[in-house]
Amino acid sequence: MAELTKEQVEAVLKEIQDPYIGKDLVASNTVENIDIDADKVSVTIKLGYPAKGIVNDIAKQIEEKLVAAGASSATAD
Repeated sequence: MAELTKEQVEAVLKEIQDPYIGKDLVASNTVENIDIDADKVSVTIKLGYPAKGIVNDIAKQIEEKLVAAGASSATAD
């Protein structure tokens, strides 16, 4: 697996829409941190509203898309 750049990670995050705001995660300023360690990526998001019902679904989408983009492992909190 190849190391992803921050720009590649942001491009993946732009594909994921916040269902309540209707914007992608980057445009809605929900991405707090992107940590890249070789081919492992960790993303921290903070939604601006109570999101207990959807946060796991969004995290799963992030993780799946980052692995598909080339990360050996991905976590989203």
